[in-house]
Amino acid sequence: MKILFVDDDQGLLDQAKYVLEKENDDFEVIPIQSSDGALEYLNNNSADIIISDYKMPGMDGIDLLKKIREREDDIPFIIFTGKGREEVAMKALNLGANRYFRKGGDPISQYEVLAQAIIKEINHYRAKKDREKVVSEIDLIKKKYRTLFDNINMPSVVVDKNEKIVIANRSFEKLTKYSRKELEKKKDWFRFINDKDKDKIKKIHDLRNIDEKMAKKGYNFELVDKYGELSKCYATFTHIPESEESLIYILDLLNLSDIESELMDVGQLIFKDGLDEIQGHIQSFSQELFEGDTLKKSIKDWCLEEILVMLIDNQGGASGKELMTLLNETFIVELSSSTVYPKLHELEERGVLKVHKHVRTKEYSIKDEDSTNDMIHSKIKQLYGMYLILRLLMLERDE
Repeated sequence: MKILFVDDDQGLLDQAKYVLEKENDDFEVIPIQSSDGALEYLNNNSADIIISDYKMPGMDGIDLLKKIREREDDIPFIIFTGKGREEVAMKALNLGANRYFRKGGDPISQYEVLAQAIIKEINHYRAKKDREKVVSEIDLIKKKYRTLFDNINMPSVVVDKNEKIVIANRSFEKLTKYSRKELEKKKDWFRFINDKDKDKIKKIHDLRNIDEKMAKKGYNFELVDKYGELSKCYATFTHIPESEESLIYILDLLNLSDIESELMDVGQLIFKDGLDEIQGHIQSFSQELFEGDTLKKSIKDWCLEEILVMLIDNQGGASGKELMTLLNETFIVELSSSTVYPKLHELEERGVLKVHKHVRTKEYSIKDEDSTNDMIHSKIKQLYGMYLILRLLMLERDE
């Protein structure tokens, strides 16, 4: 911990350096005899905390504090002032000093208290910077995924437990002819369902609220837009874990081929071109973003089989152990071998995979790429859309 100690009294600087460094082996005291010298030092070097006298020739400690804060530098700053300087201390605190200490008294006990304050202020400052970094990184990820979410050609909304729309994307705006301002936190999901379908669909949603496993994952319906025009659609909904919200995404059945093409393009962007960068951000904060095994549950419930086939295809073949590693690294989950290997065996039995047996393991490859592509196409489309949207939603809930 670098401590920039500023005082025009060389004897006090020597004393402070000796006692503080003896008090804590992690301390490195840099003695500076003037405010100008401190600013010059900070132009080319860093410090963890500044301790400054008030009354010094030239620029005093208050002026030094002002200069530091004008740089938008919130490094911890302690005023070390003489007796009878309460007005100075109050002024310093108002200008952004973290603490003040009076000089004098027993130097050992004085520096012992000062050392404790130094550790506390530095730890507080570092924790604050870590939080700011996390917020900055999360904001960056949110911007990326909001952009992708908005530009996916699949109308999508999030509804709360009362079916009121919480979030809507651009495709949903286009489909319903409502603006996002008119939709979010204002419109009810059932407003967009044709009267003849409402009773049936309300029963599905009610059943979902009682037991999601008993409810259908999707349904056909006619969507009513702002002007009463009807569109034949298919909606799929899923509960967002650890929340009272659900994601609904809509397939406009007249525009299905465009939706599939768009999602596949977005999927390629994420999986091939952009994954390394985005994965790095997410891995850094995976504990905060995916607490509660959200992605693990999603992958197991939605499309583990299709993900395995996709990974094998992308790798040109892979062993079970390699697939476990790819799953864990790519999707930030921990899937047990008791989940993955039975699925691989099932795919082998169904003739989806070719198996090359080695001494201790098996390597899997795709047996018939055409039929396999047909099998996984719809789920890959769902995977990419849900993969992007679910991440966005988890970030939105952290605001």
